Amino acid sequence: MRRQSVRVNKADAASLDAGDVYSAVKLYGLTVVAKEIYEQEAEQQEYELLCPDGTTAELTEYSTCNLGKGPGRGIITRHNFQKITNKFLTMIQRLFGQKGKERARFELFTSAPFGGKNLLFQDATQHLQLLEEQLEIAYVLGLDYVALLKGLGHEGGDCALAAKSMEETGKRIHLKHKVLPPVYAVALAKKNAKQINIRNLRGRRSCHSHLYSPGGWLLPSRYTVGAPENDTDNCDVGSVFQSYFWKGCMPGADGNLCKVCIGDSEVEGARASSRCAASHNERYYGNMGALRCLVGNPSGRSFGDVAFLEHSNLLQNIQSEMRSLFSFENVH
Repeated sequence: MRRQSVRVNKADAASLDAGDVYSAVKLYGLTVVAKEIYEQEAEQQEYELLCPDGTTAELTEYSTCNLGKGPGRGIITRHNFQKITNKFLTMIQRLFGQKGKERARFELFTSAPFGGKNLLFQDATQHLQLLEEQLEIAYVLGLDYVALLKGLGHEGGDCALAAKSMEETGKRIHLKHKVLPPVYAVALAKKNAKQINIRNLRGRRSCHSHLYSPGGWLLPSRYTVGAPENDTDNCDVGSVFQSYFWKGCMPGADGNLCKVCIGDSEVEGARASSRCAASHNERYYGNMGALRCLVGNPSGRSFGDVAFLEHSNLLQNIQSEMRSLFSFENVH
C-alpha cells in the first residue's frame, strides 16, 4: 500500500484515507503533514441516499442523511522528512494548485490529462492545509474516531457493542474534533430499486470503497454490527459484514465480499490476479469503484443494491460514470 512505499523509501510522502493514516502512524511511526479540502458538485436525479431513520433523501442532503462523519484524507511522511515535505507541498500548491501561478502548465489536483482519477491527490481536492508539527494522531483523526477504531478491536480495545444502548454506540461514532475536515459516509441506492432502505439491507448485494475505509467499512458498521436485527455478539466487523450481505465487493476483504469484484478486467467473473485487491488494480476500488459497482455495466446490469462510500466528489463521479457508459454504448 502507499503507506508501505513511504516506509521502505519508495516515496517521500503519500495521500491516504483516514483508516490508512491511522495505521501508518501507529504501525510505521509516520507523520501526518497535511489534509485535503474538497469541493461540492451538482445534483444527479437517478440515485438517492438511504437515511438512518429508514427514509431516503436527495444526494445534496448528505449533511442530514448520512451514516456518520469521519475525518478526510491526509498526507503522511517520515518524521525526518516533515519539514522538507511541508516546504514542498507549500511550493507546489502555490504554483500548481487551484489558484496557482503556473496552473496552465500543470494542475495539481487534476488526473484527467494523465488518463486516470485521483492519481496524486483526490480530484475533488480544493487545497492542502498543513498541520502543526508533533500533532498527536488522535487530534488529527478525531478523538472519537480513534476511540471507535479501538472499540472495534484495534489495539485490543473492547467491542463497540459493549455500549449500554444503541444511542451510546451512536455517540461513540459521532466525531467532535475537526482537525481533518469531515467526510460523510453515505449509503447510495438507485431510485428505481424496490423497497430498499437502510433497515432492510440484510441479504442484499453491497459495494464498498474498500476494507478499513471510513465510508465503506467503519462508519456503516453501526448498521451491521449494531443493527437491532443482528443477533450476534461478534466484534469482528469483517465477519459481520460477510454474514450480513449476500455478496458484494469490498476490496481487501475475502469470501462473499469478493464475489462481485473483477480486478483490472472489465469482464464479470474474470479471474484477474488483482481481483479484490485493495488498490486501483481492482476496478471497483475506492469511492469511484463502489459507485461503478452500483451503476453496473452498459447492458444495464447492476452488481450491487447499495454502495457505501464517502460523499466527496460523489455527484461529479455519478455524472462521469453515466457519461462513460453512454460513450461505451455508442461505440459498441
